[in-house]
Amino acid sequence: MKSLFSLLFLFISFTVLQAQNNTLQDSVLIKKGSSWSYYDLDYLENNYWKEKQLLSPKWKKGNAPLGYNMKNINTVISYGKDSLNKNLTAYFHKILYIKDVSKFYAYKLNIRRDDGAIIYINGNEVWRTNMPYIDNITAYTKSLKIVKAKEEKEFFTKVFTPSFFINGVNIIAVELHQRGKVTTDAVFDLELIGSNDFTYLSDIFKHQNNQNVKLKDEVKDLHHRIQMEIKNAELTQIKIKLSVTKYSFYVLILLFIIIAILLYRLWNLRKKEKKEYKNIIEDLNKDKSIKEEELLSQSLRGIQNKQHIEQLKYDINLIANKSTIAKSDIKRIVQKIDFNLSQENEEWHDLQKHFNSVHSDFLNRMNKEFSPLTQTEIKHCCLIKLHLSTKEIARYLHISPRSVQASRYRIKKKLLLDESIDLKEFIINY
Repeated sequence: MKSLFSLLFLFISFTVLQAQNNTLQDSVLIKKGSSWSYYDLDYLENNYWKEKQLLSPKWKKGNAPLGYNMKNINTVISYGKDSLNKNLTAYFHKILYIKDVSKFYAYKLNIRRDDGAIIYINGNEVWRTNMPYIDNITAYTKSLKIVKAKEEKEFFTKVFTPSFFINGVNIIAVELHQRGKVTTDAVFDLELIGSNDFTYLSDIFKHQNNQNVKLKDEVKDLHHRIQMEIKNAELTQIKIKLSVTKYSFYVLILLFIIIAILLYRLWNLRKKEKKEYKNIIEDLNKDKSIKEEELLSQSLRGIQNKQHIEQLKYDINLIANKSTIAKSDIKRIVQKIDFNLSQENEEWHDLQKHFNSVHSDFLNRMNKEFSPLTQTEIKHCCLIKLHLSTKEIARYLHISPRSVQASRYRIKKKLLLDESIDLKEFIINY
């Protein structure tokens, strides 16, 4: 659009000037040997200097030609601290005031550069001379070639339309690039002429035509790149979908394996628990059988004791009916009583065994902590622990209820209990 406007502007200007038959003279806007601001300390990484009027105090001023190691240099610039590692780039800046840019058909720029240069007008790049056409030009970009001795004094020319300038203040900025860090010399000078010479129109038209062709090629290339990016994006989406599907399949397989492992472990756990329950039931059944046998044995002993008592009663009645009591008869009754007592000791052993299973460690603690207690007193404590009444304890121990109370008193004294403490409550909670 800018190019078309420039062509239209030139055509209208040409028509008007032809009609008026008025020829304007060329005007030198920037003379050779003019004063320039320059920066030669190090590299500039930002672009502010290309479009700003006010510069850092580090910028210096000097008349062109500017450079080093060449004859007829007006201002010597620095190449850095090391002659074998010179700075690749130097920077130049000038403010140009143009009241009316339409005053001229064309603007002719002549530049002397060693080695390469990039020219900016109001922050926009307008020309590269002896520089590579790459997207990212930096302070470390080298020129295309080394300028030979016969070209060092030569000025290179390019013609611009007024559209590159604005009415008022314009900023002309130049980057001077070297081919290498061991370059022998450098030079810069620039001239800008405003011209109404019609011979430049053909150059401008040619330049604009080249620009249009270049623009068309760039548009075509951009369209091609966009199409390629669209295709690449579509391929990427397809790959992503395939990748997601693939990963989803792997995740499903992994989940299936995890579930299978969990189910297998659960099955093993259930199997183990079932086996444990079976063993517990078998143990309980064995305990039940043992308990039943013990109960049967106790029942039999109870029947036998009853038979012994009835037999003793019968023998005593026979002796009572005799006029004289024989010593042998009494001895026989005592033997039966001794036998019955031995059976009672066996019953106490069984009772003690069952008591320990219910009240574990009770007897051991009683024997350990209260050693003065007799075996009968230990039995008495066990019967209290079993919540037997005084009469039941008397009947079991074959003593009177009063004797039970007396025995409790003795036990309480041996346990060193206060009178306010109830023995029965103490033993039950022990």
